[in-house]
Amino acid sequence: MPGWNRPTRAGQTEFIEAAGKPWANLTRSVSSNELVRSLLAATAGALAYGGWALFVNHGAGWDIGATTAAVQASYSFFLTLFITLFVEFLQRRLGRTLAALAAAVLIASATMFCIAFALQSLAGSLHVLATILPGWVIGSAYVTAYATTRHLGAGSARNARAPGG
Repeated sequence: MPGWNRPTRAGQTEFIEAAGKPWANLTRSVSSNELVRSLLAATAGALAYGGWALFVNHGAGWDIGATTAAVQASYSFFLTLFITLFVEFLQRRLGRTLAALAAAVLIASATMFCIAFALQSLAGSLHVLATILPGWVIGSAYVTAYATTRHLGAGSARNARAPGG
């Protein structure tokens, strides 16, 4: 298409400049909004765990598979949303030190464990620990990765705003 790669006065092409701005604005707005970040993480968790529940249970019939998928997706969505917002809260409250990062991860992981333990106990699960352990390990890995990414991102954002840096 004529004109797409016509150099501008700044030496950039119009196509690259036009194509880069919407993506940069989108990533900037997502990374700066904790509710959007939390909702995206919760949606991803719901799709992954709901899909897994459907896959595991569809052999018992699509009605049971769909029901278990909906229950698991809902539980995963709300727990991921809560725990992600909770990590954000803990990091604001505790600060940006390495000790605060470790405390936020431990508190959030312990909270996930207690919620899952209570729900499975109330549901009458015969093997509570065996039931919750895989999800708790994966959830704790998520919390660690999310909190660490936020911690490192906050450090680079501070460095980018530092005078002379």
